[in-house]
Amino acid sequence: MAWGSNYYGQCDVPEPNEDFFAVTAGSEHCLGLKNDKTIVAWGRNDMGQCDVPAPNSDFIAVAGGLSHSLGLKSDGTIVAWGSNSMGQCSIPEPNTDFVAIAGGNNHSLGLKSDGTIVAWGWNGYGQCNLPSPNQDFIAIAAGANHSLAIRDEGITSLADDTASVPAALAICAVTPNPFNSRTTIWLDLPQNGTVTLAVYDYRGRLVHTLWSGPMDAGRHPVGWDGMDDRGCPVASGIYLVRLMTAAGRQQSAKITLAK
Repeated sequence: MAWGSNYYGQCDVPEPNEDFFAVTAGSEHCLGLKNDKTIVAWGRNDMGQCDVPAPNSDFIAVAGGLSHSLGLKSDGTIVAWGSNSMGQCSIPEPNTDFVAIAGGNNHSLGLKSDGTIVAWGWNGYGQCNLPSPNQDFIAIAAGANHSLAIRDEGITSLADDTASVPAALAICAVTPNPFNSRTTIWLDLPQNGTVTLAVYDYRGRLVHTLWSGPMDAGRHPVGWDGMDDRGCPVASGIYLVRLMTAAGRQQSAKITLAK
């Protein structure tokens, strides 16, 4: 669904309006990512921001700036198109190993699988001056002339707290997320019991059961290497990890695999 200003047709979602799993909005244009990993773009196109480069395939994430667009491929490379007046489409080398993207007015951000950020484009307000240390980041966002990121500073403390008994059932962290080859799901169990931890795809189909059996109270790390129950690698995309107890209580979290 789209609403608000429609001066450039940015709310006129092209038909067939179905099978989307991610969307983003630029200043006056929109991008939608289909389940077949193709991008649909509509709205203002005076700078080519809606002209998705060929081949329009194998995308796993999209981002929109003022007059430019970004797409992340499943191989970890970024494709950028539209206005490049400030170098916002000139992706720095090596253009590899990215897991997330963001577009500002005239600058762009890319998050690497090792938790570092790459920034390029206009830097008039320091929006491309990355914080130090440039490490342990798990999410990025770009405003008009500023940038945002979440840094996970709790990985060490997570491991340090494994001896304590949590107050509530929870998936307290997924690190890293997005991930490229392996991630760790941290579980909080307030009491001993039988639990199941499983991964599902966006349609709700079971992908892989990571744990099913008794588990002591406390904090526990459980790893996932991006494989399904048959030992085959799954496709890049968004997955749901669900923790369930024998009593019917459950907690869920989203995981993004980008490879």
